[in-house]
Order: sequence, then C-alpha cells, then structure tokens
Amino acid sequence: MEALLKHKEVEVIHNCTPTHVHFEISRKIMAAGKHDISEKPLSMTTKESAELVKLSKKSGGVNAIDFNCRYYPLVQEARSIVANGKLGDVFHATG
Repeated sequence: MEALLKHKEVEVIHNCTPTHVHFEISRKIMAAGKHDISEKPLSMTTKESAELVKLSKKSGGVNAIDFNCRYYPLVQEARSIVANGKLGDVFHATG
C-alpha cells in the first residue's frame, strides 16, 4: 500500500477494505494527498468519522462514501416522500 500512496500518477484510491480498517486506510490515503472513496460506513465511530472529515477539509481532497443504490428509482421515490414531509418527522430508518 505504501508504494500506491507514494505513486505520483495515482490521484484517487477506492477503499474497499473490511469495515474495521476503513478509518486507518482512509486516514493514510488523505495524509498522502490522494482523494478517498470509501465503501460505507466511513468508520466504526462518529469520533473517527469526524476526524476524517477534518482531514479531508485540511487536505482539500475528496472524501466520498459509496452509496450504490442512491439513484435507483425506488430509492429516489422514498427520498422524495421523506423530503416532501409525507411521512412526518423521520427520526430513524433502517434499510
């Protein structure tokens, strides 16, 4: 991985590692000045996630989470229903 992080032509790294190492890998990617696209979740804790957000802002790079269902028609319809307030206040959802 160190060679990949040092490679000048590599601009973006897709973090497809197991969830428990997302934080450490993404931290290294951003510290190397690369854009980071990570599978979900961003990290195991909100504290780690907050640190990655800060690192992303500091580095000026992209720190994205992969949501592979975002543009499915049914997901878009569910988003519209929630956004239009048809369900009232939504406090929790599991999908």
